[in-house]
Amino acid sequence: MIRTKPDAFWLSDYPDSNIDFMPIVKEYKLATGSKKASVHILPVLRSVICCGLSSYRGGRVVLYNRSKQAGRGDPRPVITAVAWMIGKGMAEGVKGFWSQDDPTLNRVSSYRGTSALAAMFKGAKTGARYYESPEYLTELRNAAGQVIKGFKTALDPRSKSVASINRMMAKSLIEIDGQTVRGVAYHRVFNRDWNLGGRFYNQIQTSKKGERALITIDGEPTEEKDFRALHIALAYALVGVDLPDGDPYDLPGFSRAAVKLCALVTLNGGTVAGIRKKLLDDDMPQWAKRAGELLDAFTLKHEAISDLMGQDNIGLRLQNLDSDIAERVFLEMAAKDVCTLGWHDSFVVQKSRASELVNVMENAYRDIVRSEPPLIR
Repeated sequence: MIRTKPDAFWLSDYPDSNIDFMPIVKEYKLATGSKKASVHILPVLRSVICCGLSSYRGGRVVLYNRSKQAGRGDPRPVITAVAWMIGKGMAEGVKGFWSQDDPTLNRVSSYRGTSALAAMFKGAKTGARYYESPEYLTELRNAAGQVIKGFKTALDPRSKSVASINRMMAKSLIEIDGQTVRGVAYHRVFNRDWNLGGRFYNQIQTSKKGERALITIDGEPTEEKDFRALHIALAYALVGVDLPDGDPYDLPGFSRAAVKLCALVTLNGGTVAGIRKKLLDDDMPQWAKRAGELLDAFTLKHEAISDLMGQDNIGLRLQNLDSDIAERVFLEMAAKDVCTLGWHDSFVVQKSRASELVNVMENAYRDIVRSEPPLIR
């Protein structure tokens, strides 16, 4: 049996889509010269378009076979439809060799929808997106990222909290751009030690920021609130110094994006080489050339916390603080019967509950960090 990965799913039908496909079927027949009856073309186009939309919204790829296999029928209608979508800029794809590290997938082709496709069908229903439950509620991983201890049931206080939060999630209707997502649940990951890391993860945290703006909870639009420069603020709190006024990422002569990456790397124990690599990975070669200069300027600006930069496990210590804040936020909002989606330092709730969320975030920060919180936007 061919396996799939979390970032891929097989082409399938979406019979409950609310898209009117008949104009698209006519356009497709005209473009491809197909003589087939519309009733036979409709299911294929519905599948490839709805799966393309789902792949774009979920940051995944759609898998399909280009060769005839027993029980799968003729692949040519799908191949033609996918090629048509790619030709119109509605999709981008790869023929075969989808996975270089898994030989069972090397003959499988894939495609994903594009922003052009999403713009054409904004708000279209494509059927529910289902997620499998995480294996553990809480897990402890070693330095290699392997799970060395995990709790599947609420046997300890940490797991009990996660289970409580997940019950709130299960009660709520979460939709992204009109598509229902089911099975969204958190698990918490600690690293090397139960006092390091501990961040909450759910299956839609890979969603793009633009996609997060399209999330609705129980049919209501949502609003996102986040702590500004949270790890810098937490680092200042650790050394007992107030965070200076102004933008912590403002460094004359450098872009704000480059400074943010520098802060991310240095407050995770990184070096100049790590900063340079991260800048290159994020397509900022002009700043990568000045990585050493950037680090010097950042260290000078934040001299009060310079001793923390490069310390062993400093990033995991800061993550442990931000995860404890997140736990408090999730639990207190759940006690108010509010479903909360989190991205480590930011949280999404229904617009009508946004002011309550801000109050809970501020109080959680004060109680756990014992200092005044940074700006919440």
